[in-house]
Amino acid sequence: MMSESGSFAHITLTQRLKRDHHWNFTTFFADIVCYFPATFAALRTLKSEIVAGFHPGQAEALSREDPQWLTNGQWGVSQFFSGI
Repeated sequence: MMSESGSFAHITLTQRLKRDHHWNFTTFFADIVCYFPATFAALRTLKSEIVAGFHPGQAEALSREDPQWLTNGQWGVSQFFSGI
């Protein structure tokens, strides 16, 4: 959804935004969505094994805390892309 000024897009992050690819957890989010022509915030409840933009060790720590964190729908991410 675009604001009236058209300068900010707020979208829900889907697997399509990440091109249905199983990225390394530490792949920079901006490197994946750099094709997108606007600034946006992505909000996602994790229900699949597609996620990126984590710091090294972050996914491993979550796996120790909750082995099903990627798919149980109890965890989420918010990510921001400032555009090109």
